[in-house]
Amino acid sequence: MKHLTPSNAVKMLVTSGLFAFITPFVANSAIDTDSEQVIRLDLQGQIDTNAPFSKTLWAGAHNAYASFSWDKGTYADVNQYYSPKSLLKRGIRAMEFDIYPETTLDSTPMLCHNNREKEALCSSTYHAKLSDGLDDIKAFLDENPDEVVLLKIEAYKSIHHDNWHNKIGERLQKDIGDYLLVPADWGYEENSCASLPVNKLTKKDILASGKQIVAVIQTPRDAGNLCTYHDHGSYGKFFDTVFIGVDTFDENGDLQSNQPFCQNNSNGCTGTDKTTHYQANNMSVVIDDATQLNPDGPASDKTGSKVISNWANKGSQILELALVEANGTAAASGYGANEVQIEDYVWSWKSNHPNGSGDCASVDVANSISDTSCSSTMYHACVDADRNWQLSTNKGTWEDGFAYCKSLGGTYEFGMPYNAYEHTKLLVTRGAGSGCHLGKLLQSF
Repeated sequence: MKHLTPSNAVKMLVTSGLFAFITPFVANSAIDTDSEQVIRLDLQGQIDTNAPFSKTLWAGAHNAYASFSWDKGTYADVNQYYSPKSLLKRGIRAMEFDIYPETTLDSTPMLCHNNREKEALCSSTYHAKLSDGLDDIKAFLDENPDEVVLLKIEAYKSIHHDNWHNKIGERLQKDIGDYLLVPADWGYEENSCASLPVNKLTKKDILASGKQIVAVIQTPRDAGNLCTYHDHGSYGKFFDTVFIGVDTFDENGDLQSNQPFCQNNSNGCTGTDKTTHYQANNMSVVIDDATQLNPDGPASDKTGSKVISNWANKGSQILELALVEANGTAAASGYGANEVQIEDYVWSWKSNHPNGSGDCASVDVANSISDTSCSSTMYHACVDADRNWQLSTNKGTWEDGFAYCKSLGGTYEFGMPYNAYEHTKLLVTRGAGSGCHLGKLLQSF
């Protein structure tokens, strides 16, 4: 197998003992760089294609529009160095946009960071329009038709415009309507205030419907139920375009719709061990919301190399971080050594892998995923319908994994972890000192 580069990488998913091709994915030549970190993150983003959103992991950018280098707006409180499109090209897939009116008299949706919430206004002189940000996302998706983007929206009620959220819906429908999975596409009725079905919806579902974007809005800090908060005035175009919160479960395991993404640890949604929310098949967000030129406190444990170990390994699905890779520029001066690098989002592939060592995936002795020879003799990673792990009782070649896992009984199949949390659980099951085959085959052109 040749070294996997952006122009020749292809992946093939193996399920139920049969070679089942998903749409052949080539790490697209349009990606901003051929650095190995970007390649690894790009390949990682395909691992959870068939997983429900509650089992996915999203590399995210907070205030993704507030860019030092984007020519569409000028921001004194920049978060990101790269433009929205460049962030996407480097592997970011969750884009957070703050949307506020342009002026008291002009309800054009704009992109700006503002702590005044209901009273907030942007500046027509300095700030980019929402349509500018959507154009960047659309341009990336046109170049990468097998990618899915999660657009996470912050948009408070406006004291200046009663029909404010409808204006956002109109803009989304006009600019990205052909790309956007809307509630009706998932079976929700018109104006139903639909919550994001994170326990069922997959990237594969979105792509199969001919779409590439899901837009979702979360509960503001001072609100309880999202639908109640946003249900003011005529918001049909907003409700019909944006998913409202997520499906979540209460302490008794009963489904409760229209609840927020959980943020940080302020409302205890992640539990004392940070895994409770994940185990309930919900979805949580880690937000590092300090702007880079005006950091609002010491660097937290949500930055730099601690991102995976402190949060993703414990079940957080969206890593929505304030600064991605400004690499020693003035924009990064507030973070220093804690600045997030692209590789800080990677839980899976070992550095400089895949490198042509073989056509099959395995967990190596260093706990990372590597490409290895299919004829190597190892135990096999077996996973049941509840995503519990067990190793095969016998060693064998990669191809033996299907029969060996099935022989364990129940619903066990030869598998591969969807995310960092599952990977951590697999490592505990596997123990130290040896590698094991994973149910994923890599084949180059």
